Amino acid sequence: MNCWKPNKEVVVEVITYNQEQYVDSLVKGFLDQTYPYLEMEVWDDCSTDNTYEEYSKKSFPETTNHIFTTTSAVNNGSNYNFDRSIASAIEKGYEYIALMDGDDYYYPTKLWESIEFMETKGYDMVCTDIDALWPAGERMPHDFWVRRGWHSMFGPLPEHFTFDYLVQDNRIYTSTVVAKREVFLEAPTMMEFKERGYGMLGDYPLFLWIAKRFKIGYLNKALTVKRELKNSLIHRTDLYAEMVRIYAKIKQDARAGLI
Repeated sequence: MNCWKPNKEVVVEVITYNQEQYVDSLVKGFLDQTYPYLEMEVWDDCSTDNTYEEYSKKSFPETTNHIFTTTSAVNNGSNYNFDRSIASAIEKGYEYIALMDGDDYYYPTKLWESIEFMETKGYDMVCTDIDALWPAGERMPHDFWVRRGWHSMFGPLPEHFTFDYLVQDNRIYTSTVVAKREVFLEAPTMMEFKERGYGMLGDYPLFLWIAKRFKIGYLNKALTVKRELKNSLIHRTDLYAEMVRIYAKIKQDARAGLI
């Protein structure tokens, strides 16, 4: 009989830039969570739209699920803001840290199921599958279709994501990650990875670094909705060649023991 009960505080760290149209769905996904001990920190990267204002309207520290919003005076990039978010979570002593991109959102049981999985299975970090939300085409911009992520592309994945498994290919969607705070205590920062030449793909070497030192579990269930947008890095045709080069460099460096 499973007697697990939630008793640790979780923070959801959101990195966002010019994503005001997605604020409502992300916040609703957070407020609908069945896990009881939650806060959310939003790191706006000097948006030129109303992203910061929209989050600020929903930032009510006195509510049960606290939301705190911070913006920057200049645009510093996602790597810089990711590092700010992790440093803040560690400094404030949150026991679990969840990662979230500003255009994605959670299903209501996302954090409960993820943390229960970690606690009962003995993992230090967990990732899950996604439901991918795709625009159906320019002529029908408000029509979407939903499909599974890894499961629909590759079939069943192992429950334990080892370093040797991840070095073959990255199988972790950032917005599905929840980890114990100790996972990040001595981890290299995203800015350090950027200086090593990994640029826009800093989360992949981070996950490889973690996999060598901690246990990463994969919960085979779609608990996060990931928007697949034309302007996302992964779909930018002008950046494709550069991303392929960086991806190969990360794998080569990892196999050489440099990560």
